This record gives sequence, structure tokens and C-alpha cells, in this order.
Amino acid sequence: MTAIVGFTEHDDKLPGVRFYCKVVFFCYFGFLSTYGPFVPLLLSSAGGNQVQIGLVSAFQPFIGIISMPAVGFIADKLGRHTLLLTVLIVLTSLLRLSILWASSLTAVATLVLISEFSGNPICSIIDSTVLDALPDPLQYGHQRLWGTIGWGILAPLAGIAMSTAGGPAAALWVYALGNLLVLAAA
Repeated sequence: MTAIVGFTEHDDKLPGVRFYCKVVFFCYFGFLSTYGPFVPLLLSSAGGNQVQIGLVSAFQPFIGIISMPAVGFIADKLGRHTLLLTVLIVLTSLLRLSILWASSLTAVATLVLISEFSGNPICSIIDSTVLDALPDPLQYGHQRLWGTIGWGILAPLAGIAMSTAGGPAAALWVYALGNLLVLAAA
């Protein structure tokens, strides 16, 4: 049985479960907005041209085709969704933050693609955990909506932070530090 902040599946504390589900979605998608849109800029600042940036961007979703079912299978087999979610969030945050110290386009592209392997399954595990926590799966959309709200609020702030700080490094720091809130909420 999966749990979100102490609430187990079909817990009678439903308003609390719904609140924490909303917080997890808000934080996860909100802070994801500080990374995803800036990947092309990170690749460009590392010397990538339009074709190279396009190739890396094209490979990103294909990595998810492999990683999401593989990690989902492992999570289901072990029954340790929360632990695996924590490991994936920490690993992905560290990989993406390490882009700051990459010295070549090859290194940046490699880190972007490796972090996709660990980052893509995070949403699936969060979705699964939320669906397990809610007594009625029809309530899922009301919780997931908060991910859109988080993205809508934090994406412009990430753009302002990046413009003010002089580059995409600020967005990576916001992403990595923001994932601490995701871990606290999940």
C-alpha cells in the first residue's frame, strides 16, 4: 500500500489526502517548469547548434519509453514506491544540477539524456501513488489540475530569475532546490 505523507489508501482523512496530493502536483510540475523549457538554452550555451539541440530534444521522449515501464515494473515488484520516488527525485536533481559543471556539449547532452532516464518515471510514480491514495479515481483530475497551476505560476518566475541572474544556471538551482519541497510533500 502506498502512502502520501502518512495517509494510506482510502484513509478517512480525505481532505488531508487531497490537500497533500495537490501540493505534490503543484510543486513537482511547478519546479519542472524551471528545467524543461531551458534545456535548449543549456545546450545552446554549451555550443550546440539547432540540429544538435533538435536531436537531443527528439531523444528525450524515447528514453521515457524505456525508463517508465522499467522503473514502474521495479516499483511494483519491490512495493517500495515512496523509496523509489525519493531516489529518483534526488538522482534526477543531482544529474540536472551537475549540468552547471559540464564543460562540453557532449557532457551537457549526456547529462540531459541520463537525467531523462531517471526523471521520466517520477510523474508516473506520483500519479500511481495519488490514484492509490484517493478512494474515488474520478477525483484524480481535481488533484492533477494543481500541477498545471504550479507550472503556470512558477514558469514565469523561473524566466524572470534566469533573466535576472544572467543565464539558465538560476533555473537549474531553482529546480534542484524546489525538488526538496517535492520530497517534503511526497
